[in-house]
Amino acid sequence: MAAYRAHWQEVEKAYAKNSIEGTDIKKTSVGPARLAIEKSVKSARENGQAVKGSPGLSNLTVTKADLNRDVPKVHLSSCLDVSEWVIYNESTGEPVPQPSDRLTKYTVTSLLEKWPDGWVVTKDEPHQGTQKPSHLGDSVFCESWWGSLSGWCRTSCGSCSSGWCRRRRRGRR
Repeated sequence: MAAYRAHWQEVEKAYAKNSIEGTDIKKTSVGPARLAIEKSVKSARENGQAVKGSPGLSNLTVTKADLNRDVPKVHLSSCLDVSEWVIYNESTGEPVPQPSDRLTKYTVTSLLEKWPDGWVVTKDEPHQGTQKPSHLGDSVFCESWWGSLSGWCRTSCGSCSSGWCRRRRRGRR
């Protein structure tokens, strides 16, 4: 779990400077996890935006561990809180207006693998189903999808294909 927290510290640095250069993203993530960060940071840079503040990680839970293999794997579930991340316009320094119903907490599932140099994040995914994943339980519940920071759901769940997050916002599961 320390490796996952370290990864998110590097993600925070990358978003703040709109570049993975000068961060340890290449040491903490590979494959789809790194690609998603690279694309998101590039998109923010191209739109003249950056992020200030720190994300919060909570309810970090090992949901599955397969340690007796050539490349040990651990599956994690967590809640990511980006409410303290403020998206701002780099040229003016002003905050970018966000929808009043912007989701700021997301259920994330992750896969970490132990490589020769240590644990790396290989997948870091929001939930896309129409039902809350059963393995999370109510104590680990947080809102679904990533929201406007990552670019995976640019409409902050207003028109995503899931429907689950829209129903949750209205108080239904």
